[in-house]
Amino acid sequence: MSLDAAAPDVRATEGGVPRYAPWSLRVVAVLLDSALLGTVTWLVAPTASAPELWPGLGPDPATGSEASTTVTSWTVLAVVVGLLLLQGWTGATVGKRAVGLVVVRADDGRPAGVVRTLVRQLAHVLDAILLVGYLRPLWEGQRRTFADSVTGTVVVVSPWPPAWRPVPPVVGRWARPVAGLVCGLGVVGLFPWSGGSAATPVDQPCEVVTGPAGVTAHVEWQVYRSWETRFGVRRELPGPDSPWTVTWRVPPGTSSDEVRVDTTVTGTGGATEGRTWHGGTTNTYLEDELTILGEVAVDRLPAASEVRVDSELVVDGTPVGTCSTVVRPDPVPSGAAP
Repeated sequence: MSLDAAAPDVRATEGGVPRYAPWSLRVVAVLLDSALLGTVTWLVAPTASAPELWPGLGPDPATGSEASTTVTSWTVLAVVVGLLLLQGWTGATVGKRAVGLVVVRADDGRPAGVVRTLVRQLAHVLDAILLVGYLRPLWEGQRRTFADSVTGTVVVVSPWPPAWRPVPPVVGRWARPVAGLVCGLGVVGLFPWSGGSAATPVDQPCEVVTGPAGVTAHVEWQVYRSWETRFGVRRELPGPDSPWTVTWRVPPGTSSDEVRVDTTVTGTGGATEGRTWHGGTTNTYLEDELTILGEVAVDRLPAASEVRVDSELVVDGTPVGTCSTVVRPDPVPSGAAP
């Protein structure tokens, strides 16, 4: 049975042609679903990026470019599964329901079903090639992407698929407004309601284990914290602190052709245990008190982390000094002024 015969309620008002979904409405539906996923991810899994249901279109930018692409919450996974189940059983995700679109089988006008919906999502990989498939509805007669053609589906303008005509009137009356409200909250949740930032300078002696008399070393860095608030929920934003610097100071009168500082930062407790960062700086001695820097770029350390800093002073290729210290960075107080 064809879509035309099975679904007279999705016909256009003239010509007996199914009301295939305009490309612009499909784009709006994708954006609404993406906003919903992005907001849910920010609320329950702030270190993750929103799942990429549409390959090639990228994760939601609201979670930040430095965020992990791993789904770190069962809540986020449940939302993803829920969207796919809704589309499989009722023809529409929340975003599609809000704009009045449904995905149906081209041969009989029934909802695509869960299995076909999952295959359709995987087939979007074809659409992601140079994004040609996503643009194909602009010129294809039935306004189908490659994924639609592979799975035998079409997207039409209709409040419900034909097979779901017996929906109780109260459901049909409230489904679209409720979906619109949910999507609206998703869009609002993409934008911070308030936020701020703070920086705390840290300077801690690094105990010189071996080295010439009068040589000193200090560990210095800036602890940066920034945050946002949405829906009354406050989250710290991902991002690195300033580079850690081990500063060696050599007394006047010392000279050499070349000096190098090699520094290692090793996580010894908390979330960073076992992680290691390396860095170094090369300078030339002067005939005066010399400051030699050994910089190490370290990812932002979570609260309660503990690290050991080891640094080595190398003069003309020969190690002449070492220092070591244990640091437990204190986070910027939550109430610190921006």
